[in-house]
Amino acid sequence: MKADNGRLKVNQSELIGWLDQIHRFNRLKAKEKRHLESEVAARLGNVETRGIVSFHEGRLHRQLEYHLLGVEACYGYATGLLLDESNGLLNRVRKCRECEKYFVDFSSGRGKKRMLYCSPEHANAYRQRRYRAEKRKERSKHNVAAK
Repeated sequence: MKADNGRLKVNQSELIGWLDQIHRFNRLKAKEKRHLESEVAARLGNVETRGIVSFHEGRLHRQLEYHLLGVEACYGYATGLLLDESNGLLNRVRKCRECEKYFVDFSSGRGKKRMLYCSPEHANAYRQRRYRAEKRKERSKHNVAAK
């Protein structure tokens, strides 16, 4: 079990490193981008595909079935989906200002405000802290003025 935990920590740290790079992808140098892409591509070696073709209702249906063989293949595939320009997800990866975990902002789009927090609870916690800090500041001003 300890060996599995050690490997899990390595996988987790690699994934967090990739997410850090994705979060600032547009600011990366070309060499750094290529390196990240080659690391992700290496993990995709454990993804097997099987083509499925069927014919029904007067139409030929073609689809691919993906078999993700192991944890590395799973997070490699997920990272590949984020990096794939045709998905439009690359610029939607955000880092929560409250917990600093990564999330994908599906709400953003034309005219919509970017999410800064992974959940309404974390946005609310920030607003509550800000409100309390303002109240403390006001109380300290009153205390100084009263003296």
